[in-house]
Amino acid sequence: MKFKYFYIFTNFAALLIIISVCFLIFKLTAVTLDSRYVIILLIFSSISFILIMAGICLVSGDISRQFSRVIDFMSQKEVAGSAASQEGGGIEIFKRSYLPIPWNEIGNLSISLNLLAMKLEEEKEKNIQARKKIEELNEEKTNFLSVMSNELKNPINRILGISQNLVDGFGGELSEAQRENIRIINQSGKNLLSLINDILDLSELETGRLQINLQETNLKEIILSTIKEAEGQIKKKKKIALITDLPDKIPSVLADSKRVYQILANLLNNAVKFTPQGEIIVKTEVTSDNFVKVQVKDAGYGIAPQDLPFIFDEFKQVGSLLGAKRKGSGLGLAICKKLVEIQGGNITVESVLGKGSTFTFTLPIFKGDKIESNTTSEKLKKV
Repeated sequence: MKFKYFYIFTNFAALLIIISVCFLIFKLTAVTLDSRYVIILLIFSSISFILIMAGICLVSGDISRQFSRVIDFMSQKEVAGSAASQEGGGIEIFKRSYLPIPWNEIGNLSISLNLLAMKLEEEKEKNIQARKKIEELNEEKTNFLSVMSNELKNPINRILGISQNLVDGFGGELSEAQRENIRIINQSGKNLLSLINDILDLSELETGRLQINLQETNLKEIILSTIKEAEGQIKKKKKIALITDLPDKIPSVLADSKRVYQILANLLNNAVKFTPQGEIIVKTEVTSDNFVKVQVKDAGYGIAPQDLPFIFDEFKQVGSLLGAKRKGSGLGLAICKKLVEIQGGNITVESVLGKGSTFTFTLPIFKGDKIESNTTSEKLKKV
């Protein structure tokens, strides 16, 4: 290749030298250019031009052959050297072989690009297979949790029923120590049942099978009912005051009343649990974009800044630097977030370490919307 370029260059230089010498001679001798000299000059120029074009043709022919080989290389069919199928996985492994190509700049570049493309394609296939495997495992996990949760609920409900009957005296007189132990059994059973219900809700939310009944919902009635039940828990902590800041009239919202109660009860329970003393305030207001905003503000330990981004993650338990112990399963807030969003709202948190936290969620105002009753969370995602 280098020789051919040199060949063109020398012929072109010879042409320039011949023309220059001729004109120099004519200039020095003051010879008038007649037809004989012009013919001689044209002959030499033509010969040099023909030689130069011949060299260009040789070089261009070589380049075209190189591109032809690159195209042939790119279009070579993969030859399966061996194939193995993993048992149950169905993953095939191929060995590739290609015809050789001359080792030059264009060939080297084409090989590199083709190998890179093959590597990217293999990585893409691996990622697809890995993603499918993860989805299958998640589906199996969700189904397992759903089945186990339902199987565990029946014996726990029997334990709760029997223990409550014993506390109420249906099994005969009990000493105060016996009564207290049975109360502990009963409360532990309730805690376990609550955990099972959380796991069941989460699995149904992940699979889109959770039943949601969106309808006109009296939000104020749900708030007052939830607060009344929370007061029993607050009585055990005499240093906590529960304050409501509600307007006389709160617009109805488009929501599932059962799920709204679940959200609010969870937020109030957390507020009581992580507030050793001070005030817990529940307030509502109507936003300019036709939502009702509900706030639960406590004066508890607060949440550490590094924990805030993960507060709504599943199985994430956060504490603070001020001694708040991690309690619960870490599912409550994750479920709250999913339940709020599936009903068309949003939930956020603000917290100052040592001063408390404020959880805020919104629900859309009811405007006579027609929604299919007892629909699933999967369908609502598509609305």
